[in-house]
Amino acid sequence: MSGDGTRVFVLDGEDLVRGRIMVPLRYIVAIPHYIWLGIFRLFVLIALPLNWLLTVIMGRQPTMLYEFLSGYIRYRSDVLSYLTLLADPYPGFAAMRSYPVETWVPSSQPASRVSYLFRPILVLPAAIVVHLAEFVLIALTIVGFFASIILGRMPYALQRLGLMILRLIGETSGYAFLIQRKYPSIAPRSGERF
Repeated sequence: MSGDGTRVFVLDGEDLVRGRIMVPLRYIVAIPHYIWLGIFRLFVLIALPLNWLLTVIMGRQPTMLYEFLSGYIRYRSDVLSYLTLLADPYPGFAAMRSYPVETWVPSSQPASRVSYLFRPILVLPAAIVVHLAEFVLIALTIVGFFASIILGRMPYALQRLGLMILRLIGETSGYAFLIQRKYPSIAPRSGERF
């Protein structure tokens, strides 16, 4: 894949049907993911300053930190897809397996040290937009929850809007984690299937 932004794809064959009984139960069966995501997030918070410092000094992101941080973005995307009813199957605990909502993270690319140096400041406007978009995602999840119980499926338009927000969350994380050079955008990227 070309380009330097995080992308979200819905794999062909992803069904919008949601089991009426499993819709409310998914928040209980996802408890191990809450715990694992919390532990993962602690290590990410430790890795971020180290990643920033080494990237500014070396002019490129260390491979091990790139793999760790991009794995976190993919795993969090899988869990969020499940919890927000954007995808139905229970996610795995490793971000490497195939999932109906697939998050593609760009390969590590060198950029100027100055852009890395000021990245924590540059990401702030996008982080504010993402924070506001998360409220929209919560509202979509609530509407999708009741729609899935009543209709037995997630409405197509809600899923697509939720996927756009999920991609924005991933892009902003990728930009903040120094993985991608392109500034986060709500607009769909070329080749993205929503």
